Amino acid sequence: MSADERTTDDVSADERTTGEGPTDGEPSDGTPDDGDRLYVEDLSVGQTWDAGRVTFTEEGIVAFAEEFDPQPFHVDPEAAGNHFDDVIASGWHTAAACMRPFVTAVLANVAVVAAVGIDDLRWHKPVSPGDTLSVTASVVDTDSWSDRRGKVTFGIEATDPTGERVHSRKDLVLVERRTPDARSEPGEQ
Repeated sequence: MSADERTTDDVSADERTTGEGPTDGEPSDGTPDDGDRLYVEDLSVGQTWDAGRVTFTEEGIVAFAEEFDPQPFHVDPEAAGNHFDDVIASGWHTAAACMRPFVTAVLANVAVVAAVGIDDLRWHKPVSPGDTLSVTASVVDTDSWSDRRGKVTFGIEATDPTGERVHSRKDLVLVERRTPDARSEPGEQ
């Protein structure tokens, strides 16, 4: 199984918590060489990445929900049966599981300073055991933040095998500039 097809069960609890672990078959600390890093000047609206896929299992759905979102339809197949065929993944589980391929395929290569928010977070349809989602990321906006940083808005979308959108959001990320903006006032950051 390739790294972009790992199930949520294939990742240890430590990996889920720390974000560490195998990514593309080779160990990495997530920091590319400076020559390979993308800065705000390198990112433009419309750039798109196929970030990978993630598969959900009943065990993974229940384990996540028991720890973080213990609603009956996430942890009990019988209770879920009132509205769904089986347990469904917590939306937070879906968002977190989609974060890993985004980090591995995109942010690991970007000069990220910090994330500053998420806009338009949506769960368009339930995620069930056995579902495999394809995750894409694209630059939807870039904006000035300071003389040393810009704000990049990444659109994240997860689709099921039929191409139907399951999850979407916009991640707001501060990214270093390759060279500070000379027009800024001294002392601005």
